[in-house]
Order: sequence, then C-alpha cells, then structure tokens
Amino acid sequence: MRNYTIPNSDLTHRVNYSRREIERMASDELRQAKCLPEEPQPIAWEKYLRRAHNNLQPRIEDLPEGELGHAILADPFNPQIVIARAVFEGSMARYRSTLAHEIGHLVLHRHLFLERELPAYLEKRRRGGLQRGFACGAAEINENPRAPLHKDDPLFHLEFQANVFMSCATVPEKLLRVLLAPHIRAQTQRGGGKIEGIDDAVRPACVDLIASTFEVSRTLAGYRLEAIFPKNTFPKSPVPASTGVLEAGWLF
Repeated sequence: MRNYTIPNSDLTHRVNYSRREIERMASDELRQAKCLPEEPQPIAWEKYLRRAHNNLQPRIEDLPEGELGHAILADPFNPQIVIARAVFEGSMARYRSTLAHEIGHLVLHRHLFLERELPAYLEKRRRGGLQRGFACGAAEINENPRAPLHKDDPLFHLEFQANVFMSCATVPEKLLRVLLAPHIRAQTQRGGGKIEGIDDAVRPACVDLIASTFEVSRTLAGYRLEAIFPKNTFPKSPVPASTGVLEAGWLF
C-alpha cells in the first residue's frame, strides 16, 4: 500500500494498492478465516463474515432505487454491511458480487475511518442527500474493473479497489487455475522460460465454466480469465477434437 496526496481536492489523502497486493490480501483473508476451499466452488461469504468479523451479518433492507448496497464504517470497530432487498431476492451472481464489493471496502478501507478526513467528506456527501458510508450502485459495483467509473469523484479510487477485491475474492487465482488446469497450455519462449495461456478458441466455454462454478456473472468471469490468462498469448491455431478441450456440451 502506498499513501499519496492530491492537493486542492475534497479528499487529499489517497491510498493505492496494486492489483497484486489486493489479490494477495483477498486470498489471505479467506485463508485465515478457513474459507478458501481446496476445490473450485462458490466462496461462502456469510461464513467468512461470521469468522473474520465477529459474527457480522449483512442486513437486507429496502434501499433507494439504484442503490445495491453499502458498507457503513463510521465506527471501524463495529462495521455494518447493507444489501438491497432487490439484490438479495434477485440474481445470485449479483448478490455475491455486491456483498464481495462491500467486504472489499471493509478489508481495504476500514483503517481510513480512524482518521478524520474521509468520515468528514462522507458526512458532507450525506448532508447533500447521499447515504452515510459507501453507498454503491451499479456504476460503483463494476464487475469489469477495467471500465471507467466517475474519475472526477474523489471516491473513484476506493470504488475501483473494492471492485478489484471483489473479482479476486470471488474467483481466487488458485482455484481458477485448478478449474482450468486441463486447458492451460505452456509454451517455451525464445531465450528460455515459459508462458502460460489458454487458446482463444476455448475461452468462451471457459468463461461459462468459471461463471457457473463460482456463481458469478459472465462479465466477472471474463474479467478474471483475462486478468490471469490474457487473450492472444499464443498464435491462433486449430484445436484438435481429441485434446479434451471443452465441448459445446459443457456450456451452462
């Protein structure tokens, strides 16, 4: 984590986590709570909250239209997470990503509430008509963290970090590699060393497999596949039918 300052901003103190730091923190959080499975499966977020955060349970409430959830961290030693009833009663994939996003705020940003600047800024926003805490709608809970948020918003970097945490924690790299092991190909580079990748021809089926296994959206599944195994790693080549690569019958 790196701290830096943005002069003449409503929020001058900023924190920066690299993607690799967030990846490591997400895995560590799950591992320490004994919630990182050995085999690919959906992450048990409610169990994680009970074990890692003093029996914390997400509250399900009727929130304003467009609001999916928020983390209330004004008292960093007594955090609260609220999920919109419409999200809870809707798609399981959306519920899981929303809950993981708010947990990302809890893990990455709770310490900022021990200082004065961020709570004061959020109180200013509340008086302007916004909910106290991180009030997150579809624009903030972005299952493809490469896409832009409101870059002129001082909270942009915090929402982006929570989205990266969401993606890393709902589809941990370790489990993704186990799931796709039969389809990971290594190629020797000139000068030595190897690169790993997945042939572009089977990527759509892999996205479907990730989405169904971890109970996430295809958008999030595609982002994670691209983050770990970028497209066009290898020259395009036909895939022999006998390789055991995902066939159409694997699609969910």
